[in-house]
Amino acid sequence: MTAPRRSLFTVVQSCPPLPRLIRREHHSGDSTTTPAWPRTDLNELVIWSSFDDEIRRTQTTLQAIFIAPNFALDIPTIRKVGDETHVQGVIENTILSVVENVAREIVSEPDFSCSIAGVPGLLLDPDFIFASQATPKAKLVGEVKTPWAFGASRNLVQDWHDSRGTRNKTVRAIEQVYGYLTFNNLRYGVLTTYETTWFFKRTCSPQGGRLEVTAPFRYESTPQLIFAYTTIVRLADEHWLHASPTSSPGPASPIVRRRTQPSNPDPHLLQTAAPPSDIHLTQGVDRSRVGGIVRGNYRGQPVIFKTVDVSKHRALTQELDHEVTVYQAIAHLQGDAVVRVIAYVEVWEMLRLLVLEDHGVNLWMYEQQGGKASVLKTKCRECLQKVHATGYLHGDIRLPNFLVSNGVVRLVDFGQAKQSTVREEFIAEMRELNPLFS
Repeated sequence: MTAPRRSLFTVVQSCPPLPRLIRREHHSGDSTTTPAWPRTDLNELVIWSSFDDEIRRTQTTLQAIFIAPNFALDIPTIRKVGDETHVQGVIENTILSVVENVAREIVSEPDFSCSIAGVPGLLLDPDFIFASQATPKAKLVGEVKTPWAFGASRNLVQDWHDSRGTRNKTVRAIEQVYGYLTFNNLRYGVLTTYETTWFFKRTCSPQGGRLEVTAPFRYESTPQLIFAYTTIVRLADEHWLHASPTSSPGPASPIVRRRTQPSNPDPHLLQTAAPPSDIHLTQGVDRSRVGGIVRGNYRGQPVIFKTVDVSKHRALTQELDHEVTVYQAIAHLQGDAVVRVIAYVEVWEMLRLLVLEDHGVNLWMYEQQGGKASVLKTKCRECLQKVHATGYLHGDIRLPNFLVSNGVVRLVDFGQAKQSTVREEFIAEMRELNPLFS
């Protein structure tokens, strides 16, 4: 006897509930992992009143899709969790996996990923992204918090309005999501603790940034949560792009700034509260250890931005700070053996950018485009020799760290550089060039 056909809507409705999150006896404390407090131009947070209508549209679509009798939405068992990374893994293996299975019936090869290492040009470091085959870039971003640190606020709008300008966890999380959306020109985002999930839509406001947010969705109401996630995926796939306003400064705040602005800033000194209008991001290039590398313009000049998410990564921020310190120490080589530093800026106390001259392509890309990196070996050696003469080891000799433009080679990426007086270390690093050109 042939099994009766079932609609995808019916399958979702009968999906077993998500398992309860079980905390380890010794889990992380109440503080989140965020080392900085973003201060964006977000000026308005309101209820996303039309989201329920969008869910009904999704449900209507799923009612018209009939699937194979053996199709099932399996919910795996979960391990005990002790920190934000564990919660992120549970979310990826449960609800996001289930939503992928549902969404692939209406979206071309949907993909949720908690690994952003292979996403060139993605600014800042959200905890997960959604992409699809049609446009292999992030169309939606998500931020994960632990339920014991973030709590289960039933009214984010009220909490945000009541606590603006304070070091409040709700405000910080919302500002993070808004920053991710703004810097990446995205419209839709997610904030979740696994136990509670909110969905966001970035819109326009004459007064500055504006977000719309849904009511909370609980993990116990699994079918409705799946419908909500599938809806945000559908919307993001259809209309993900939302160009960022670039003229709005961060709002006034009682939080004291870490540094004052010099009238004629040294390019190596961090400029806090940089005007967003100075920065125009155009094309993702790559991802470094610390964050996205993006081509664009700074005050009208073509540049490369090397970025780090200050709101999330203290150690990586310190690495970028160290890199700038090295550039400053070897400033006499800039424009010769190494690239020139244009500026070091921070926007919204969230995104820190090392602004470098745009010196063509790296040697790995040069070879991919048909060039012969081997003919540039002598020039690469000369660049490294000049750096060594300052007493610094580069620390990361690879083809991607040599740039070429019109036959001129310059060295880049000094995040792993260190001073040394050991002759053997310099000889060993110079030898690292040989296999690159074999």
